[in-house]
Amino acid sequence: MAIIKGQLSAQQTNDLEFIPNVGMRTILRKSFAIYSEAVAYASNLFTDGVRVSVRQQGDAPIWNVESTYEGDPNDPDADLQNTHELRVNIERLSIKLNPHLRSQFTGNAFASMAAVEKIANKYMAGDYASVEDAIAALADLDDIDAADLTIAGEVFYLFISGADEYISHDYVYTHTFNFGTQVDLELDNSNVGAVFTTSQLRDAEAIPAEQALPNGEWLKLPPEEATMYGGREVLKYEYWHAASWDSLLYPRKS
Repeated sequence: MAIIKGQLSAQQTNDLEFIPNVGMRTILRKSFAIYSEAVAYASNLFTDGVRVSVRQQGDAPIWNVESTYEGDPNDPDADLQNTHELRVNIERLSIKLNPHLRSQFTGNAFASMAAVEKIANKYMAGDYASVEDAIAALADLDDIDAADLTIAGEVFYLFISGADEYISHDYVYTHTFNFGTQVDLELDNSNVGAVFTTSQLRDAEAIPAEQALPNGEWLKLPPEEATMYGGREVLKYEYWHAASWDSLLYPRKS
């Protein structure tokens, strides 16, 4: 850990901190894909009474900038740590769900790729003497349009090479309240399961303007409450991002 007193170190490091006095309260955490941009952002946050850290998120090429400030001892909520976090959620999904790949089919993409997968499985089971025989079999399938034979052949090679999944990623925004003492918490279950636009989310959930959020739509999950060691209470609200959530499955925020 590099301890920085009011200025950034010239040596690149994944952990920079400015250490003022005790009594910190978290006010902001922001993620960057480029380390130099994270450091540049962090350097603008250094001021009296503020702690700033730049930390790499595991092995991912993501750096989280977190700033905290001294709590007011006269504030009745001085033991409350109010944390905002925007992180990247990474999933492995079937290539048959890949929207870019599906868009390259003129016919029914799902039916076409399912048919290609069957031919690929039969080839790997030894039912075809050669790749050429398997490719030729694609042309005899009713589920594949003639105009899609080229892309179907490319998908066939993906399947037999073992590339049946692709990496999907999107954002998860978390708002966490940490109470230093045990308190009676009231969960806000309003709008759970509903979809917000980014502007609606900021207004309805009181998200600070300095918290970066991508445009799109956000699904509110049920809040979580936990009592930690020593009686500390934790209350967490989480929202999942998508370019667009299916309106048949998820209601919109009214």
